[in-house]
Amino acid sequence: IRSFSLILQYLQKNGYVPIRIGEYSRHQHEASVEYLELPELRRFDKDLVTVYLASACAMFLGSASGAIHLATIWGRPIFSINNLPYYCIRPYPANSMGIPKLMSVNGQVLNVHEIFERGFHLYRTDEEYEKNGLEYKMNEPSDCFDDFLELCKRDKN
Repeated sequence: IRSFSLILQYLQKNGYVPIRIGEYSRHQHEASVEYLELPELRRFDKDLVTVYLASACAMFLGSASGAIHLATIWGRPIFSINNLPYYCIRPYPANSMGIPKLMSVNGQVLNVHEIFERGFHLYRTDEEYEKNGLEYKMNEPSDCFDDFLELCKRDKN
């Protein structure tokens, strides 16, 4: 959620209502970020609401979770952040964008060319990253905001 904070603020200022779906217990809510959460529902009801929201949303924000693939079914625009492994970055409709987690070796952040040149984009498991000395971290809110605005501009055209 933290990585999306600037995007959520932007959406609210522009008349959108962000709604959080998924498992809340894993990620603590930050008071500075406003969004709606689904009420306590039975599992089946919550799943139905999630499917509906993914089909009707103006844009789906997320990471490489299962829910993001629901938006793909209906061709909704998708902006995803903090994806790993790399194959999770672009399985979405053309009106979408995926940003990977930042990867580094010995504290040095790698660019995309270095990641592909060294074959790191082929890794699938945490063990592969660890074995090869790769570290990864979540993007800061400011890291992806300009990319989000670019996608919004493209989606309007």
